[in-house]
Amino acid sequence: MTKFNIKKILLKDLLRLIDDKSYIKKNQYIHSLSSFDLNLTNNLAFIDKVKFNKIKISDVKASCIIVPKKINSYKNIIINKNPRFLFEKICRKIIKNYNEEIFVEPIKKNYQVGKGTLISKFSKIEDGVKIGDNVIIYKNTHIKKNAIISSGSVIGNVGVGPYLVNGKYVNCTHLGGVIIEKNSYIGSNTVITRGTLSNTIIGENTYISNLVNIGHNVKIGKYNLISSSVCVGGGTKTGKKVEIALGSTINANLKIGNNCKIAINTNVIKNLKNNEHVFGNPAKRIFLTKNIF
Repeated sequence: MTKFNIKKILLKDLLRLIDDKSYIKKNQYIHSLSSFDLNLTNNLAFIDKVKFNKIKISDVKASCIIVPKKINSYKNIIINKNPRFLFEKICRKIIKNYNEEIFVEPIKKNYQVGKGTLISKFSKIEDGVKIGDNVIIYKNTHIKKNAIISSGSVIGNVGVGPYLVNGKYVNCTHLGGVIIEKNSYIGSNTVITRGTLSNTIIGENTYISNLVNIGHNVKIGKYNLISSSVCVGGGTKTGKKVEIALGSTINANLKIGNNCKIAINTNVIKNLKNNEHVFGNPAKRIFLTKNIF
């Protein structure tokens, strides 16, 4: 979970700034933006229409939330028919460098960089990292010690999170980043998308092969093995020592337990418990006697 600090401002003044007249339960100061599950004193979050009926009120921790209709909560609320759109307007208006991206030459060569590689001024690369040719590393990316990023990979780009505004699709905010933990390996032409309101995380000692797509807010555990042409949907979390074979797809917002094995060309559409082995479309439980790699 991540918060984004802003200049302290009263809610009424904030809405006046973006010319919005939404209902407010009570006025209060706001000095950070976050996801709804972050418990802070003066943070603002939202719950969109899709999630509104699926979330328990007890899961809402933010000081003030934007919701599509009135709820019975001790939390402060703002009512707006399109909570995500209102939150986006606030982000664009008050977050400094919201759309800014600057690529620079590395100042301190404590890591290796190949030809044609672009690295954001707003990223962090630690000692011992090796980056191949023609890699793009966008802002809010943190690559930790001794990680390897192979040629042609894209780290920290904006993903696709469309929502409707007046009948047209608009892409959602991606304020988060990407954290690649130490000793991890990222294969060629792999894409790792930055998070929306939290970080996309690749666990330490994880090996990801070529042509893999990792969606926003994904959390890959330690010692995972992910083979070529795998696609992991946004918000999915994997445990430790998970193995995913060639061409498999993992649906969004799933939980994959520790020591799971997902065989070749498998389509996972449900959560997997610890030690489950699956194969097929849709995935069905099987028993693997050997390593799938």
